[in-house]
Amino acid sequence: MKGLKIRPVEKVAFAAFLLSLNMILNRLVGLAQVGLLFSFARITPGTSITLFASLLLGPFYGAFVGVAGDALGWVLMGQWTGAFNFFLSIYYACVGILPYFVAKLLGLAKSEKVPLVVCLVGFLALFAVAFALVWTAPGIEGLFVKANFDVGLARIIVSVIFAVFALGTFVGFILLYKKKFGEKKMIGGLNLPICFAVALAVELFAVFAKSGCFVAFYSLILGTSVFEATGLDYWGLVVINTAFAAINVPLNAYLLSLYCTYSHHMIRENSREEA
Repeated sequence: MKGLKIRPVEKVAFAAFLLSLNMILNRLVGLAQVGLLFSFARITPGTSITLFASLLLGPFYGAFVGVAGDALGWVLMGQWTGAFNFFLSIYYACVGILPYFVAKLLGLAKSEKVPLVVCLVGFLALFAVAFALVWTAPGIEGLFVKANFDVGLARIIVSVIFAVFALGTFVGFILLYKKKFGEKKMIGGLNLPICFAVALAVELFAVFAKSGCFVAFYSLILGTSVFEATGLDYWGLVVINTAFAAINVPLNAYLLSLYCTYSHHMIRENSREEA
């Protein structure tokens, strides 16, 4: 990010450290495979590490931490989840690249209102899509029938759950912002709205891209359809991933803001010692 001068050897060391944290948080701390029907979704603080690597070290290192964290994590701790999904590695590479450019674009605006507007619009778009799909996606209806739920009642219940998640995410962001967290000094001129916008942008991408990765994996690698394997079609996967995004967005945005704040103080203290 702007204003940071980190030598190449230091970037490599930072990337190796962040890679280790990525694997630990994703595989050991993250709540993966929450039931057989949700094995493709994950509540994880590990994504915040990839976001931080991208902002601190640049998109190349962010992509490295994302891809290597997924691949090595699977080799060391995740083989019980099944065959390695190559498409997810491409997805994690994008997760490591996107934050750098999203923050750059938001930083060009020179106004704190722009990230706030981006947060609001992205937030509304995410849940508007989810609400619409709950009532229109054929795969969701099939899942309700398979689970012996009344389709109409199940759609109402899921809609209410989404509304609670959406309200909770929004209120959580407002409370953090009201506490002036957004004014704390962070690396590269970042603040809470930008961190939240970065996390939200990545989750918006994840909702659609990650679902596509599983569709491609089942059809091209396993030779079956994701609907036959899980009872959900592509749009059904999008709905489930949106529910998890409601938790991952505030979680990763808050953690990212902590990393950026701590790094700002650490770099400032190191600069004083060198001077």
